[in-house]
Amino acid sequence: MNGPLLSVVIPTRNEAGTLPGLLRDLARQQGPEFEVVVADGASEDGTPEAPGRLTLPFPWQVVRSAPGRGRQMNVGTRAARGPDLLFLHADTRLPDPELLARATRHMAGERERLGHDRVAGHFGLRFRRSGPGRDAAFYFYEAKTRTNRPGTVHGDQGIWISRSFLGSLGGFDETLPFLEDADLAARVFRTGVWTLLPGTVLTSARRFEAEGLGPRQALNALILAAHDLGWHEFLAEAPALYREQTRADRLDLVPFLRLLQTHGSQDGFLGLLRRWMETGGFVARNAWQLAFAWDCRRNRRRGIPPGDGPTPWTDRYDRWGSRWVESGPGAVGAAVLTAAVFYGLWAAGALRRAMGKK
Repeated sequence: MNGPLLSVVIPTRNEAGTLPGLLRDLARQQGPEFEVVVADGASEDGTPEAPGRLTLPFPWQVVRSAPGRGRQMNVGTRAARGPDLLFLHADTRLPDPELLARATRHMAGERERLGHDRVAGHFGLRFRRSGPGRDAAFYFYEAKTRTNRPGTVHGDQGIWISRSFLGSLGGFDETLPFLEDADLAARVFRTGVWTLLPGTVLTSARRFEAEGLGPRQALNALILAAHDLGWHEFLAEAPALYREQTRADRLDLVPFLRLLQTHGSQDGFLGLLRRWMETGGFVARNAWQLAFAWDCRRNRRRGIPPGDGPTPWTDRYDRWGSRWVESGPGAVGAAVLTAAVFYGLWAAGALRRAMGKK
């Protein structure tokens, strides 16, 4: 072989405190042959120098680009030599030294079974938390990463994909300020297959803990809806309100809600009504998560690990409920409920702001 079988690409920005942990985990991996490419986006904390302070048993390099995770991963891809690529976030941890070896065998088996390489892999996720609390919510989010459904695959689970398949998809979209992982995941679902890789990766819960689990998930849902429905003007302006993970603090939803309302009302009442109907359709398509949450509740009480238990309520929803919920009347009902939650959150946030100023 003239080069590694696998190139691990790690986009970074101000991750000097987290990157060494991932590199040490990679150093413990027992196969396959791989290299590491750190694609740094103008870090200001010495992140590019972090690999040089460690004794690493694999070849590595640091490449630099302007900030933007999609741009950084494309730059890292061009610098990488392996026919397979694994994209990992800098705060990801690999608890099992045989994780990459088993994933390599799994990907080879899936490609042979399918007869093509239009398959991408991701791991199940587990959160590293600084303390207890909100266990049921974290259980649900961890289990959801193992469902392999549209909208559930994100970059913190790792993305394993062949260079040729990624090239056919056009790489990562560099115009997106964020959600470049969700955008790629959607394109894989349309033209190929996602597979759940054996094993689990760990990711930091620091953003949830710093910003608040409820507000963070509400904002995540808002951003995913905007991306899914093509509200590009909102996404273009939202980064000004979006803090880096290393600088995360208690999240205030009001600026995001105000920005979304501003863009939604630019076309008058009918335009705003149309946006709410689009939102209702998005919410209806994701209503399966309510049934899945009920299954997670039962499985967690029985001590079953996330993603391993039966899902009878989700199965019933898929078989019977989806045809009603995802219909026209279902979308209208979802739009009404979502609007009520939206304006309720706005009012509550504005009240907290007002009380905080007094």
